[in-house]
Amino acid sequence: MGAPERLRLYGGEVAAQAVMAAAATVPPDRRMHSLHAHYLDAGDSRLPVLYRVRVARDGRSFSSRSVEAFQDGRQIFALSASFQCEQDGLSHQLPADCPGVDLPGPEDCGTGNEPLRAWADGVMTRLPVELRFVDDGPLLDSSLGVAPRIRAYFRVRGSLPDDLPVHEAGLTYLSDLLMISAALVPHKLSIHDPRLFTATITHSVWLHAPLRADAWQLYDVEGSWAGGGRTLSRGRVYDADGFLCATTSQEGLARYSPHEAA
Repeated sequence: MGAPERLRLYGGEVAAQAVMAAAATVPPDRRMHSLHAHYLDAGDSRLPVLYRVRVARDGRSFSSRSVEAFQDGRQIFALSASFQCEQDGLSHQLPADCPGVDLPGPEDCGTGNEPLRAWADGVMTRLPVELRFVDDGPLLDSSLGVAPRIRAYFRVRGSLPDDLPVHEAGLTYLSDLLMISAALVPHKLSIHDPRLFTATITHSVWLHAPLRADAWQLYDVEGSWAGGGRTLSRGRVYDADGFLCATTSQEGLARYSPHEAA
């Protein structure tokens, strides 16, 4: 039997494992409220990953951790995460297209148009996730013609234990999906186009409320900008009741070589 094929590690997997490593060092009354990740080098699916956690600070309300990930002595990833004990305070969220307002539920959504369907089928075959797209075709925007936006329901396949850090890691795992793809929509390109090389550069998540990563969540992603071989996207995660549970942002690499064979 030959050696296993080298595959680039999925960025959400590395980030989710780093979240679990950080959470294991934090007092149990504190939940993660933000993470900022830097992808330094491509990971190899054939090699184990070593995570090193450093205690940056433990204050009265907040705990900060930094995590470094290594493969074969080579650092591939760095993450900083902040945790907070539960506190009361001001509360509001911007109104948005969210479940229960004017969007169909996940049971009434499909796997999108042909490019989205092909991409989603590949993702769901390779990763333990489920995807349902709200929009079968492109959304129109007065300035761009086609809006750099993807709206989809996602969840981790199967059931997860009732452990908050596991669901925070699960959301982190899911949140790496769709970000670069949204920035490619106005250019009518798929993330798997052979003329493109894509990768995550930085990824941030702000958690606003607890959620279950194994329950359907709406991910509303906008590709805000593209230029210089990079993309910038932001996303919002809503639960079934329309509560904003998380906000994400990501800078991606999208090198385009139009002369490559299509």
